[in-house]
Amino acid sequence: MASQPAASSPPRRSTRASSTGSALLLVPAVLLVLTVLAALALDTAITLSAQRSLVVRAEAAAADGVAAGVDLDRLHRDGVLTWDADAVDRAVRGAAAAGDPADRPVQVRWSLVRGRLTVWLRRRVVQVFAPALTRGGRPVWVTARASADLPVR
Repeated sequence: MASQPAASSPPRRSTRASSTGSALLLVPAVLLVLTVLAALALDTAITLSAQRSLVVRAEAAAADGVAAGVDLDRLHRDGVLTWDADAVDRAVRGAAAAGDPADRPVQVRWSLVRGRLTVWLRRRVVQVFAPALTRGGRPVWVTARASADLPVR
């Protein structure tokens, strides 16, 4: 009896060669995800920096308003501590608007209760990448509040 030739098995492919192609396909996807994450991180940094800057402005506006708001003429003449609301308003708005770009003004609100001046500031922040990622998105607003007291002896 003649022996039959052994059935030949198909040639084996190296598993190493087939996995190289799939890794190559993942690189663009990973780069896209990293780019989006970097863009969101940059926009977050811009927003936090603007908020920090607004807090510094609010603190300066409160301190300037307290210092400028005392009616010194009446204090020297009568010995009575009174406030000049116009002077407070000018000082607060001047300090809040220092170095402000004209296209993004700071909204200012303040109150003076029992010698404590509280200043609230609000400003729109322009983000770089979020409008493109969210199809226009919505405006981002940052706020800050600071208070200052006039030490009375």
